[in-house]
Amino acid sequence: MKKLIILIILGISTICFGQKSVEFADSIRTTFNIPEISYAVISGDSILEIATVGKHSLNLPDLASLEDRFHIGSNTKAMTAFIIAKYVEKGNKTNIPAKLIKKLTFTDFANRVRTFKYDGKKQLLEIIYDGKHKAFVTYAANPYDGSIVSYIDFYNTEGKRIKVGAFKTSKSALKKVVQTRPDLVKFIDESNLTHYEVIRHVLSELDKDF
Repeated sequence: MKKLIILIILGISTICFGQKSVEFADSIRTTFNIPEISYAVISGDSILEIATVGKHSLNLPDLASLEDRFHIGSNTKAMTAFIIAKYVEKGNKTNIPAKLIKKLTFTDFANRVRTFKYDGKKQLLEIIYDGKHKAFVTYAANPYDGSIVSYIDFYNTEGKRIKVGAFKTSKSALKKVVQTRPDLVKFIDESNLTHYEVIRHVLSELDKDF
């Protein structure tokens, strides 16, 4: 049987794990009938935790070693989720620079799948639609009271931000973006879908013209 060893690397700043991390890794190994699993938790240039569990083969007695080579497998999802959950459970926080995150996808407490991408400058943008036309949400702190404010930017097929005018609502801005399609303007006014669903629908329809 070909062996499969899993390496997990998390770029976080302050985190401590006990023996349970090893036990969980071994439970994944036995559940999925994997001979060997390796994982590591890394912060900067420091290794906070590293371990290998299992054997070189299910049918051989020799134990796994940190010197073994590995392949990355899809089971990393389970182990990564467990380590992050332990980290969150401790109530600790860490600031990860946006430039280190290429894309981030998660399900929020309202059971909505949300995806963010690095804007290439300094922050993450939430992706609402990413076709020929694009719509991204920018979040920022209000300089007066620290509350979070957001606004939606639309981009044309050339990747240039579409100027919709100051102080426009996102709905009126979207109508200006699709003004060449009266049918889509009417859809925006009459639809009962959520605003993000409307954006995805009309921009996907507008993409068909290009």
